[in-house]
Amino acid sequence: MLSFKYIFFFSLISFTFQLDHCIQIAKICKSRKPVKESGSIANCIVYETGDSSKCSYCDINYALSNEADKCISFPLCSDLKEGNKECADCYSGYYLKNNVCTKIPIDNCASSDDGKICDYCENYSKINSDRTICNLKNLIEGCYYYDENGYCTVCKDDYESSGSGSSFKCTFKSCDTGDKALEYCKICESGYYPDMLNDGNCKPYTTGNSNNSGRNEIRFGFIILLFTLLI
Repeated sequence: MLSFKYIFFFSLISFTFQLDHCIQIAKICKSRKPVKESGSIANCIVYETGDSSKCSYCDINYALSNEADKCISFPLCSDLKEGNKECADCYSGYYLKNNVCTKIPIDNCASSDDGKICDYCENYSKINSDRTICNLKNLIEGCYYYDENGYCTVCKDDYESSGSGSSFKCTFKSCDTGDKALEYCKICESGYYPDMLNDGNCKPYTTGNSNNSGRNEIRFGFIILLFTLLI
């Protein structure tokens, strides 16, 4: 029989590698997942189909120019104003302050003008009367939109709907021949976004990768230390 210290050790390992920041997992047919194309535009992660001179999506640290021919350094900015010198809009969960995208201090708030009052919550949240708190709803796998009462009313692509109100359901359809069902994270914790261009996991809204690598080094260092103590 395994001793308590080994059970504790393996439990910690399991916990360490399950910090994926995902609130709701969903499925999608693999053929529908965006595909990376090669090109020469620096920091472009997806190009327009059949045209490697035009970018569709830039890295999270860059915003796409109005001409779609370059990715300009604007962390967390989703759209630029004409002239490409000022940010027009930020990623969900951030607001524009002095031409810098700043984290909205209200968890699960998608948009805010000043960071104090939430304009609207993520579609899986419901805002309170003074618009300062977004509360998570009862989530349904495959749901695309919830009404003001918290009921799912529209399912995502690859899902079919049935029932209504509290009995409304979204059921995953079978993929076409040659396609494969792929699990991905539909809804991430506040401060993270589902990276559908890569592996479908939750990635932090960050201006660099140093935080991620640092966390990984701390995790592995912690595991090695525990293993050493148990030997």
